[in-house]
Amino acid sequence: MKRNRKFDSGFTLIELLVVIAIIAVLVSLLLPAVQQAREAARRTQCKNNMKQLGLAMHNYHDTFLTFPIGNLYAGTTTSNGWSWLAYLLPYVELKNDYNQLNFEHAGRCSEYMGQQETLSPGVDWTWKKPKPVLSCPSDPNGGGIFSGPTGSGAYQVANGSMAVSSYLGVAGKTLNWDCGMGSLWSITSADGVPCQNKSGYEGIFYNNSKTRIGDITDGTSNTCAAGERGQNKSLTYGWPLCGRGYPPLYSGRKDHILEMYTFSQGVPTDDPDSGPSNQKYWSWHAGGAQFVMADGSVQFFSYSMDTNVYQALGTRAGGEVGQF
Repeated sequence: MKRNRKFDSGFTLIELLVVIAIIAVLVSLLLPAVQQAREAARRTQCKNNMKQLGLAMHNYHDTFLTFPIGNLYAGTTTSNGWSWLAYLLPYVELKNDYNQLNFEHAGRCSEYMGQQETLSPGVDWTWKKPKPVLSCPSDPNGGGIFSGPTGSGAYQVANGSMAVSSYLGVAGKTLNWDCGMGSLWSITSADGVPCQNKSGYEGIFYNNSKTRIGDITDGTSNTCAAGERGQNKSLTYGWPLCGRGYPPLYSGRKDHILEMYTFSQGVPTDDPDSGPSNQKYWSWHAGGAQFVMADGSVQFFSYSMDTNVYQALGTRAGGEVGQF
């Protein structure tokens, strides 16, 4: 008597391995496309953030007939340091945050913040809150919060917190001011010209600036107002509302204003936490960074662009030839 033998249907080990290999290949082909789509979305959001800032600048100008002060400075190391971004808060739908600030405080803004945090430690102060409109979503450190001592000397705020920003105003094109790294802004340089009128102030935002559209003789579409800079892991620079900046100048430099002196990828050719990367515009987008122009438009600049053209875009009245 014959018996029919039944065999279980299923995959052999070889067939299973082939299927897994095919799936792995498909995933490897699909993953870059997904990553590119996500980065495209992040880059678009970053561009929208900068468009909001550009619109806010013009709304502020419509109200006060000038762009906001780049960095509030009274001429001494005990002056304020409120930034152009602090002045723009009401124009990016952050009026309540703006109302927490005191631009008339006699000391530095860090001193004011320390007093407020001591008086009301439970308040969620605006300088401690990340703001999506000020952070590039492509930056892994964007929207971070620095925690530790803020300021220095008599104005150090122990255990303070400070949210960071990805966007810095353009002060000009000159990296080092003629007054010298060790001089205060209020000092007149050796040639008798006040520091406020020296190089380093060729842009739109700088100490006590009150730039008007009429002052931008190079053309608002050919002059950068602000740009992207990747945030470092330590979060020690890039404080948007109250930044003391690079000592001993205390101009808010590297916190909320910067110069268009050099331009290149921050990573991987440079360490994002290095000094050179903190002193130039760059982004986590591939190939370049975005800038908001004085007319409110947003442009993407390639790292391969000519250095002279790049620097010319950082001045408001340089009369340079060859702007893009």
